[in-house]
Amino acid sequence: MNDTMIYLHDTIGLKAISDSLLHLSNKIEIICPENAERLIFGLRPELAGILISTIITISVFSLGVYIQWRGKKIDRLQVLKSYKTVLVEWIKLTEETITTQTKLYQKFAKELKAQENIMPISFVHEPYLINRLKELNLRELVDLIVINHKGNKVTNALSLLDIISHIQKLTNIEITAKEKYSEFFDYAKILGEQWNSSFKILDRYIKSLPTKTAHTENKNERLFYQRFSQVYNEYYSNADKSSTSKTLAEKLISKLEKTCNESIKSDPSLTEPNNISPILVELQFIEYRWSVFRDGIAEYYQNVSNKTMHVYFLLKEKAVQLENIQFKTWTKIQ
Repeated sequence: MNDTMIYLHDTIGLKAISDSLLHLSNKIEIICPENAERLIFGLRPELAGILISTIITISVFSLGVYIQWRGKKIDRLQVLKSYKTVLVEWIKLTEETITTQTKLYQKFAKELKAQENIMPISFVHEPYLINRLKELNLRELVDLIVINHKGNKVTNALSLLDIISHIQKLTNIEITAKEKYSEFFDYAKILGEQWNSSFKILDRYIKSLPTKTAHTENKNERLFYQRFSQVYNEYYSNADKSSTSKTLAEKLISKLEKTCNESIKSDPSLTEPNNISPILVELQFIEYRWSVFRDGIAEYYQNVSNKTMHVYFLLKEKAVQLENIQFKTWTKIQ
């Protein structure tokens, strides 16, 4: 009986304990269920998976867009840097050719100033190479200098206008200098032909004087022939046979013209002095036109030399300034 009572007591106690453990187990499962579905971010696993997948996809896409955007910005910056290097270095590179050409201008001006014969002289033109810069795209220059460089946009825009202006001036100077030489060559050739044509007339007249002298019966006319021949012969007996047109005009033709004037003054009825005098005047006038034209062209090329170097140094100064200006950060590159 006692054993039975003890067994029942123990049975009742174990059941109570079992019920208590079961109740605790249920509570534990509720708090941290071992077999139940786990919650992620407070969502069921299938919803959480969709959310995580969506977030990862958007993140990867966004990262890809960012990398692509960043790459384009950096590539654009590199292109602008390369463009800037080409512009600056090409401007510096042209200094040698421009310096060489300005020296040739000076040499030509000096030789032309000393040229006493009516004839064109050769002139070698070395290309500036600056006109190659005109091939640069204006839009790219605006992007390079105005938009993507640090500093005030108005100041940068003025610098761009200065660079374009200087390049255009140098190009125009080069073109005009070539055209001016063509003008010089053609006009010098025309004057030379006129001189030779008129001098041939004078030469034929001189050669006819012995015959004229022998056949004339007019004393004053014979005296004119003799004086005219004497001036001509005296000049060539003392002068170099290769006398220049300037020397001929100053030392021979002017004296022959004086002889004509004196003969006409002593006897206005004489016709021969009046016949040859226009040729002498024409020769002197041709020489005068040549000297004025020659000196003008020489002065022009001397001025071209000075102006070319002046404009180039202004351009080079702008190039150095451009070289020292920093680009905007890559995030702001356009």
